Amino acid sequence: MRRMDEKGVSPVIGVILMVAITVILAAVIASFVFGMASVAPAAPPSVHLTARTGSGAGAVEIKHMGGDPINCTEIIVLVNGKSDTNNYGFNCGNDKVLSVGESETINTGADAGKSVEITLVHTKTNKPILMTTVITGS
Repeated sequence: MRRMDEKGVSPVIGVILMVAITVILAAVIASFVFGMASVAPAAPPSVHLTARTGSGAGAVEIKHMGGDPINCTEIIVLVNGKSDTNNYGFNCGNDKVLSVGESETINTGADAGKSVEITLVHTKTNKPILMTTVITGS
C-alpha cells in the first residue's frame, strides 16, 4: 500500500544533491582562482660539491661529495659571474652525469694562482648548486 506523503521525497533529495554539487564546484574554482592550489616550485638537485685548485694552469677541480647525481647538460658554469659558450669544459664525459665520488675540471681561463668565484647554476630551476671562491691551478 502506498502512502500519500512519499511524493515529495525524490524532488527534495534532487535539490539537496544539486546544491551540494554547486558548493563543491565553487570551492574548487575558488581554490584555483585564489591560488590555494598552487604548485610548489621545483628544487635543484641536492648535492654536496667541493672546489679546489686544479692541476693545470687556471684549472679548478669540482668534486661530487654526496647527494643526487648531476646531469651536466642542466648546469651552467659562471666564472666571476660570466658564462662561456663551452661551459669552461664542464661536460662530465660521455655519459654527461657527475656522480658521487667523481670529479670534473673547469678551465677558467684565468691566470695561474688567481682567485676566482665559481658558481654552478641548475638551468631547470635557475638556482645555484655551488657558489665558492677558489685559487686556480698553476
